[in-house]
Amino acid sequence: MFKKIVDSVVQLSEQIGEISESINQMAAGNRLLLSSIRKIDIVSKENAAEAESVSTATEEQSAAMQEIASASQNLLIWLVTCKKP
Repeated sequence: MFKKIVDSVVQLSEQIGEISESINQMAAGNRLLLSSIRKIDIVSKENAAEAESVSTATEEQSAAMQEIASASQNLLIWLVTCKKP
């Protein structure tokens, strides 16, 4: 009877060790996953900032092109006006 109890305790101890190892592996996997998610978050925020910067630069270039077009049109009008006899 005592041998049976000892065997059961040993078996239970081994199972607890296996469960503990599984929990440690899951914890390591969770830490890795969390680290990856944080890196993705950082990259996403950097991409959003870059996209905003590109958008601002595009708007500035568009405004400059409109100013150049307007100045060109005014110059053309002035030239046509100057050439009239």
